Amino acid sequence: MTKKNSSVKLFLITIFVCAMLVLCGCSSKNYSANDSMMESNSSGSYYQYAKDEEMGYLTDSAFGMAPESTERPSGGNTYVSSLTTKTTALENAKLVYTAEIVLETTEFEISSEKLEQLVVSLNGYFENSYVNNYNTYRNGHYVIRIPSLNYTEFCTYASELCNLKSISRSVDNISESYYDNEARLVTQKTKLERLQNLLKKAENMEDIITLESAISETELAIERLTGTLRKYDSLVDFSTITLTLNEVYKITQIEQPPIGFWEKLGSAFRTGCENFARTIENTVIGFAYNWIENLVFITIFVIVLVVVLKKIKKRKLAKKVTEEKK
Repeated sequence: MTKKNSSVKLFLITIFVCAMLVLCGCSSKNYSANDSMMESNSSGSYYQYAKDEEMGYLTDSAFGMAPESTERPSGGNTYVSSLTTKTTALENAKLVYTAEIVLETTEFEISSEKLEQLVVSLNGYFENSYVNNYNTYRNGHYVIRIPSLNYTEFCTYASELCNLKSISRSVDNISESYYDNEARLVTQKTKLERLQNLLKKAENMEDIITLESAISETELAIERLTGTLRKYDSLVDFSTITLTLNEVYKITQIEQPPIGFWEKLGSAFRTGCENFARTIENTVIGFAYNWIENLVFITIFVIVLVVVLKKIKKRKLAKKVTEEKK
C-alpha cells in the first residue's frame, strides 16, 4: 500500500508541475504580445511626430488624436511661391512637342477622311503624306503639324478615330539653345551697326575692304541665327505628329493571357486554326491577283508532266518487249 500511495503522490506532483509550466508559458506570451503592441504604437506616434515636425508644423496625430483644424502656419506660403515661380518659368520655356501614333482600321477611306477633318478643325496641316497601295492592304504615313495649344486635343481625338495600336509622346525643352542664339543675334546686330558706322568714317581703301569683309561675315552670321530662330519658332508653335494608318482585315483584339495548361492549349489550337485559315485566304487572294501568270505556269507544268510520263511509259513498254523476246 505504501508503494501505491507513493506512486500516486509522485503522479499528482508531476501533473501539478506540468500545469504550472503551461500557465507560466501562457502568461509570458501575453506579456510579450502586449509589449510588442506598445512598441509598435509608440514607434508609429514618434514617426508621425517626426514627420510633422519635419514639415514645419505639429499635429495632434502625434498623440493619437484627430486634428481640430487643417490650417497651416504662414510658412506654408513658401511652397505656393515656389509653384508660382515654376509656372512662370514654364511659360517662358521653349517646348517642342512630338508624338508618334499607329492606328489600324478596316475602313481606310473613311478613317482617312476623318483624319483630314480633324487636322483642319484644329488649324493644322499635312507636312508630308503618302499611301502605299502596292500590297494587299493600304498603309498611310502622315507627318502632321498641329498648333501646340491643340497638341493634347489632337492626340486624344486621333486615338479615338479607329483602333489604337500605339502612341508615344515626348517634350523637348530647347530654351537654352533658343535664348543663346537670340543673344548671339543681338550681339551680331550691334556689331553690324558699329562696323557700318566705322565704314562711313573710313578713308583708307585697305580699311574699307577690311570693314566690308567683316560686314559681309556679320550679315551671314545674322542670317544663320535668324534662320535658326525661325526654325525653333516653327517647332515651338506647331507640334509634329507622325501618324501611321494601317488597313487590316480584322482589328487586333487584346485578350487576357491564358492561365493553366488546358487554357493555354486551347488558345494555341485557336491561334493555329486562325493562322491556317489566314494563310489559305492569303494564298487564294494572291492567286486571284496573278491568275493569268499562275494559269500559264500550271499549263506548262502539266504539259511537261504529261510528256515525262509518256516517255517513262514508252521506256517501260520497250523494256517489257525486250524481256519477252529474250
